[in-house]
Amino acid sequence: ADSCFITGFIQLNTLNKKFAHHHPQNQQSIVTMVANGSNERTGLMSQSNTNSYQFGGAEEDEESNDRRDAANNSNNKHNDDAPTTCTASLLRHVSVFWTLVGMTFGMLIMAVIMRTGNGTHQQQAMCSSSTVGGWHERGDAGVGSGSYRIEPNIDDDTKSFSIGPEEKQSASNSGTSTVKDDSEEEMKKFTQFQTIGFQIYTGGASAELNADRDGNTTVPNPECVGKTSQGVLGGWERMCYLGLDDPADDVQARLKVMRDAVDKAHEVASTEDASVLKIFVAPEFFWRGVDGAYDFDQESFDRSHRNHSNNASSNSTHRCGAICQMLQGLEEIVDDDRFGSDWLFVFGTAIASQSLPTEDAFDYVFYNFAPVYRGGKEPLRGNVPSKHELKAAAASLSSSSAATTEDANNHSPNPNVGRRFLLPKRYVSKIDFLTPQRESSPHLVKQLVDTPLADQGSMVWNPIDFHQYRYGQRAWKKYKRQLQFELGYTFIEYGWLMVEDVALTLEICYDHKQRTALTSYLANSVQGSNLLIPRSRAGHGLDSVQIPTEQAHVSLVSSAGMQIQPASLALTDRGTLFLQDGLTDDSEVMFLGSSNFGCHLGDNCLEFDGGSEAVQRTAVLTETDVVFRHELVTTFQKHYVYDDANSTGGHWTSHLDRIFSVHAYEPMVTVFEPADIQYK
Repeated sequence: ADSCFITGFIQLNTLNKKFAHHHPQNQQSIVTMVANGSNERTGLMSQSNTNSYQFGGAEEDEESNDRRDAANNSNNKHNDDAPTTCTASLLRHVSVFWTLVGMTFGMLIMAVIMRTGNGTHQQQAMCSSSTVGGWHERGDAGVGSGSYRIEPNIDDDTKSFSIGPEEKQSASNSGTSTVKDDSEEEMKKFTQFQTIGFQIYTGGASAELNADRDGNTTVPNPECVGKTSQGVLGGWERMCYLGLDDPADDVQARLKVMRDAVDKAHEVASTEDASVLKIFVAPEFFWRGVDGAYDFDQESFDRSHRNHSNNASSNSTHRCGAICQMLQGLEEIVDDDRFGSDWLFVFGTAIASQSLPTEDAFDYVFYNFAPVYRGGKEPLRGNVPSKHELKAAAASLSSSSAATTEDANNHSPNPNVGRRFLLPKRYVSKIDFLTPQRESSPHLVKQLVDTPLADQGSMVWNPIDFHQYRYGQRAWKKYKRQLQFELGYTFIEYGWLMVEDVALTLEICYDHKQRTALTSYLANSVQGSNLLIPRSRAGHGLDSVQIPTEQAHVSLVSSAGMQIQPASLALTDRGTLFLQDGLTDDSEVMFLGSSNFGCHLGDNCLEFDGGSEAVQRTAVLTETDVVFRHELVTTFQKHYVYDDANSTGGHWTSHLDRIFSVHAYEPMVTVFEPADIQYK
């Protein structure tokens, strides 16, 4: 067979050369002629030379037929050189082979012509009819730039797809999937943000005041004289909690001060532009009462009980206690025509304690949380509850397993879901509470106090003294569903919140140093990014989204005794952190100092200090450097909350009398200039 193939190939090549010599005007080879031969020669063609073929856009004509006839005659003329039987067999196989090659090559050329030969306009909007019904253009002008959407054409029985300048998708037999075009920037509700800090002293009052500038002589602080809520802070400084004896009166007095600060913030805010998210932040411990914490046992979170008076004749399970009244008062502050959904309020933190059902008189659980609100009178969603909400409500309203959806139909969810939030603090700091004076070291007390000490009264214990280093975050689960369904409050459990498209982290004092928001982000990343965080959306109320991979656009810290911790930042590139502290009104500073936290001994570490602090962090990633750079935000103005402060020589003190110490500094608001939100 090999010999036959070689012999036949040589003879076939000889015939090609002879034919080319006698017919120089026709360079078609014998192999080609054989492939185009009669039906009897090839056994493949359904018709012989009478067929015409479209190839490269040109149709074979009579001249082509004449060339084939001439070639056949040439073959007969040189019959003495005709191939042998072996050669004839070879020619038949070669003709079949080249016929297949010709057909395949022709189909390829046809495909190229169909894609390139019909103009640029068709190239942009045409797809082969062998795909999902084909595509057709939308409009006469072709497809424009931007992002696109492929959607079913319901008027076409062929189920073709339209392509238009909205959102790009890819189509397949199994369906479509969305792919956004990078050339289109999605419209954002907020393009800038502005932070406004409420600077007020929220720490305990010092039991003694300096009688001279040198501090060599001290006198008792009248604010603490006769108070039963005296103790020691941090093991050495004697202080007292301030507040009114009646918790309800105390809350109302503090609400008045907060309302004054919010009014001033609205007055001095530099813009009313709805595309600027205005963020008001008050410091930690604004709400705590004369005993160091409000009594959580007196609370009821049933909507129907909010109007009950807080008096002794009320059923203790149906009272609106101090926390209830605080929340109700804050809701009234933000429920104002002046504040739209472009305002976000972080109203400091509230301290509460609750006795546990044990025989141990010192077994308490403590709460430290920040009420967070989005402004505006109108709900962010409709009043119609979803099935999920109704089922959750039925479960929260009844402990019986027989609770049904119908049980909740007559008790619709609060329409303010998505506007109200609670941010719980996780970690107890050693300066969060005073250690009651009787529990202090007798030797230390004798050195500090020369007069008999008052009884402790109802002053709360210091959880640190009983090795409680965490607040009762788990205990919140008992109230979680009820608070959301009844009052519209959603918990910010991991320190992350979305307001429209703005990603925020929120931390309370020591939680910031413990990196709670950053740790939540990192832990979520290594577990596959399945964690969902709440998002407040106009028109939707509340939904859940994943933590953005680029981290937070804005970070907020409400504190009393904390500074910005660079190692705790969870910010996007050029993102900003704002911290409002309640112990100092010093101007913000950034400096290099020695620190034992986050750096080696003797190294220079970046540190911050001040009352209202703001820093922007920028990422630097080059071949030689991978660092974060920090820059203080210094474009701000300070305004006293009470305008008559300087003219009346201390009239502002009457607003704080007995609830906040007036021996620290005067309340003011710090207003930063609007800054761009760094979307990615």
